[in-house]
Amino acid sequence: MKKRYIATLATALFFTFACLTFAQQVPDDIVVHKACKYCGMDRGVYDFSRMLIEYTDGTSVAFCSLHCASIDLANNIDKSPKTIKVAD
Repeated sequence: MKKRYIATLATALFFTFACLTFAQQVPDDIVVHKACKYCGMDRGVYDFSRMLIEYTDGTSVAFCSLHCASIDLANNIDKSPKTIKVAD
C-alpha cells in the first residue's frame, strides 16, 4: 500500500512539473506578433491555427488562421513569400 501511494505521488508530481514547464514555453512569433493583422484576433489564444509569412523583402506578417493568411497573399501578389510557417 505504501509503495502504491509513493508511486502515485511521484506520478502526480511528475505531471505537475511537466505541465508547468510546457505552460512556460511561449513561441517567439506570438510574443512578437500578438494579434492578427486582418481580424485582430489574439494569436496566443488561437495558437493552434496561427501562421507566419516571411517575404523575400525581409518583412514578416502574422495571422490567426489560413483564411487571413490567404487574404494577405492575395492582396500582396507582387511579393514573393520566402517562408510560410504554420503552427504544429
